[in-house]
Amino acid sequence: MFKPTIKHIEYFLELSNTLSFSRAAENLFITQSALSNAIQDLESGLAISLFERSSRRVFLTSEGQTIKKKFQPLIQDYSKILHEIEGLSNTGLSNIRLGIIPTIAPYVLGDLLKKTKQQSPNTRLTITEGLTKVVLEQLDNNEIDIGLIALPYPLKSAYQTKVLFDDPLYLAISKEKSKNMPHTLDAENLKEQQLLLLEDGHCLRDQAIQSCQLSMNQIQTGFKGTSLATVLSLVAQGEGTSLVPEMFVLYNKDSELDVNFIPLSSPTPLRTIALVWAYPFSKNKAEFLAKIVTDILQ
Repeated sequence: MFKPTIKHIEYFLELSNTLSFSRAAENLFITQSALSNAIQDLESGLAISLFERSSRRVFLTSEGQTIKKKFQPLIQDYSKILHEIEGLSNTGLSNIRLGIIPTIAPYVLGDLLKKTKQQSPNTRLTITEGLTKVVLEQLDNNEIDIGLIALPYPLKSAYQTKVLFDDPLYLAISKEKSKNMPHTLDAENLKEQQLLLLEDGHCLRDQAIQSCQLSMNQIQTGFKGTSLATVLSLVAQGEGTSLVPEMFVLYNKDSELDVNFIPLSSPTPLRTIALVWAYPFSKNKAEFLAKIVTDILQ
């Protein structure tokens, strides 16, 4: 009886996800011919056609879709077992897979990679950037070990978290418009502002709305930004104001942005930076990263 290897299954799942031999081979760090041969071996051994191939596209057959549903939990369990074994040996820090949201990533990644290498030279740190929803899905699928996110955000009770620090929000306003503004602004006065915020799906948008008790009338609906850089370029031109986290302010303190950042008070609106993980064997990794991230951002 034919017995698919882990390699067969990993190659099949990668191709089923990308539906592209070139992209799957690139992600697997193998040649297209090696991938093609492995898929042919799998199909021959199972006596099932898993993919339909045309000159331009690759499709999963109905049998392939069924096999994919069977193989996915196998690989997830296999990966989980490997990480549990890793946790039993040494500190379990040989490989750390981190998911991080876009409103934190730019301000921490460079130093995080450098300090990880300095403090644990044998640790391989791999990083994936995505919205909070995506990061949590990756945790559920055991595609990453830990997520670096901002709270509040609804989390499953099974998740474990480690709160790192609070990240206050500032009002970003063009230098021209800020000439008659106070050095500190009561959060209540935000009601007078027309705000440019990130598009739906970014937790910073929801946290700004919630912590500042904003009404939808205060938010400019004709703009959907995907990055703070885009938002701030419009703010600099006087097209509106925005709310940005302190880590953004500190990172850009020496920049030439034509924008001023005004602290908010009474009470200070903020988000909370935290690490989150789904499996107990990731705790050592979280503790290791917590010290580095806190050192970088505080």
